Order: sequence, then structure tokens, then C-alpha cells
Amino acid sequence: MRNRMLGNNPIIIDNTNMQGWEMKPYVALKHDYKVLFKEPDTWWKHKPKELVRRTTHNVHVDTVRRMLEGYERFVTVQSIMGSQMPERKRQVLLQNRISHWRSWRERRERKSRGERKHEVDITWIFRAWS
Repeated sequence: MRNRMLGNNPIIIDNTNMQGWEMKPYVALKHDYKVLFKEPDTWWKHKPKELVRRTTHNVHVDTVRRMLEGYERFVTVQSIMGSQMPERKRQVLLQNRISHWRSWRERRERKSRGERKHEVDITWIFRAWS
């Protein structure tokens, strides 16, 4: 209620947050907000071809189909707050973070040794082309 009195805008969870665990960070902000789940009231909201026809983002129909298949309907605040990121996604995220950290560490070590990964002798290139 306080947020509404202060003139704060609503929080809208968009179409890239298709499952409860993806909505969780937004719903966790529910303090002083009334949480409402609304879907578009259109005949085409579950029709991949029509959604693709209406989008301006050039999304392939197969991508839209996958998104619709994975869309978690009939969620509640309780079901969202109890949801977890799937283990498969958690492992990919962890591997990406580890890979990023290793790359950063290697760049830092090369820099401390005075090395540059892609250093090229420009004079050699010009001599080779002459």
C-alpha cells in the first residue's frame, strides 16, 4: 500500500520469465505490493504462429512454441517462492561462472607478466606485404 501511495509503478513480469523460479526475484519484492497475476485476454495468446506474426522481435515460431510449452500457468506467490532453478540450468550457470572467472584470472596473470595475448608486430606485417 505504501508504494501505491508514494506513486511507485507496478512491477511487470514479462514473457521472458516463463517459469516460477524465473519470476521469483520479482515476486520476492512483494512487500508493500499487492501481487496479481494477469495474462492477456486474447484468442491468440497460446497460438505460436499468430504470436510470431504479431511480434516485432523476429522470433522463430519454434522458439515461441518452446516458450509456450515451458510456460508455467496458474502460479501463486507461494508456488513461486517455493520454486527452484532446475539443476541442469544451475550446473550451466555454475560452469559459465567458473569459465568466466578462469578467463579473468588468466588475463590478469598475463598482464602481470607483461604479456599480451594478441600482440602483433605491425612492422612484420608490412614487410610481409611489401
